[in-house]
Amino acid sequence: MSRKKATHQIRPLPKRPLFRPADNKTERLLALLRDVALSSQRPESQPFYPLREVAQKYGIPLSLGWKIYQQLEEEGILRPIRGSETLLAGWNSRRVTDVHGVVAIACSLSRFLNHQDYRTFVTLLCLEMRTRNFAATRTFFEMGESAGDIAGHLKESHPDAVIWYCPEKVSREVAARLHDMGIAIIAIRGSGLPNIGCDYIVRRQLALSEIVRAWKKQAITTVKVVVGPWRSSADEEKIGRTLEDLEIVAEFVTPGTRPLKEFTKRLTAAPLCGIIVSQAAAVHWSMNAPEALGQLAQGAPLALLDGPISAPFGKFDDTIIDLVTVDWAAAAKSIGHDLWTRHVRSPDEPLIFEAAALLRVPLSLYSQKL
Repeated sequence: MSRKKATHQIRPLPKRPLFRPADNKTERLLALLRDVALSSQRPESQPFYPLREVAQKYGIPLSLGWKIYQQLEEEGILRPIRGSETLLAGWNSRRVTDVHGVVAIACSLSRFLNHQDYRTFVTLLCLEMRTRNFAATRTFFEMGESAGDIAGHLKESHPDAVIWYCPEKVSREVAARLHDMGIAIIAIRGSGLPNIGCDYIVRRQLALSEIVRAWKKQAITTVKVVVGPWRSSADEEKIGRTLEDLEIVAEFVTPGTRPLKEFTKRLTAAPLCGIIVSQAAAVHWSMNAPEALGQLAQGAPLALLDGPISAPFGKFDDTIIDLVTVDWAAAAKSIGHDLWTRHVRSPDEPLIFEAAALLRVPLSLYSQKL
């Protein structure tokens, strides 16, 4: 009697990535499978793809597949059952007997829903905390909520510390309220100019410089920087200085109320011009006119400054871009290690998470399918 094939409640495996000679195949596949697993987790454990099936799908040796699965097991994502199957660990499957502390992760609901990199980092932070036996919760708040309301949400889980990536404008008042309750804030600067000192900083200028230098070899002399409705003068200043140092003329533009197709056509009209798109503007494109974003990439060199974007209503199969990306798993591990060892960092000497540049890559390999 043939063995009944298990029905997966797991996200389908993506296509095999296009590997370049310089690519780290292990890291690429590890990130791909981690993303599939984390986006498929449910409260209870469930069967995950067998190792042999994954190795066959991506044309890799079993030894390489085993190395990737072993890493996911160490991260607490997969759980092997000897002689049987591999399980995707559920949210409720790990019973922690020795809680090291309680951590609340402050999470902007709008950023979490719309920004892929933000969502990825928050998810990996939560996983890293739980792996290190911290009781971790994601505490969501809406844009525009008062400091008192946000502080109230955060204190509900009685945390020892709050981790806040991209603190909002009200962060100074929230930090003061939490300080009075004996709750520390660990802040990570990703964009803008936060009102509180940050223990960690995500820096993208070097990666952007690498991309623009590659453009200069293609005779690009000007760059248009597309920003969204929530413009940060601090971010614009950093981008402007980076481009000025490279002797590139920069112009900051925004779609405003114009139709995106018309705006896209105007952007690509200028010759020898590269285009840098901020996260807010890229999300606007992906939600409202994903086909226009693909046309933009065909008409001019295109760089996504704040990581990849998701594709809720369209595909980016033929969209080739330059990408500024951050190793969010490594960043989460660094923060988790500091918390575990009680290493206190100072805003005067923050730890820098340096972004990397990926040149001429298919956006479909990095965008999540929502």
